[in-house]
Amino acid sequence: MLNKEYKSISEIIKDSAELNVIKQTADEYGVVNRFEEIFPELSKVAKPEKIESGFLTVKVENSVWRSELLYQKENLINKINSFFNKKIVTNIKFK
Repeated sequence: MLNKEYKSISEIIKDSAELNVIKQTADEYGVVNRFEEIFPELSKVAKPEKIESGFLTVKVENSVWRSELLYQKENLINKINSFFNKKIVTNIKFK
């Protein structure tokens, strides 16, 4: 039987306030890295560039797509956050 003083690595990571920045950075990297998995239909017209403090920047092929995606912004944010089961993206900038 394990001593109750010991925690698993996953418990330490989950409970450690010092690691919050690392966890947030990893989550944000996941959004950029898995964008095409979340939105395969957009892979030819939109590419994520970066995400900082919940603000995702996406490069779009042209102004027509930028307008369409701007119209769909809330749905995109919700789909990303649902995919990861947590609030990672708070806003999206299309350029």
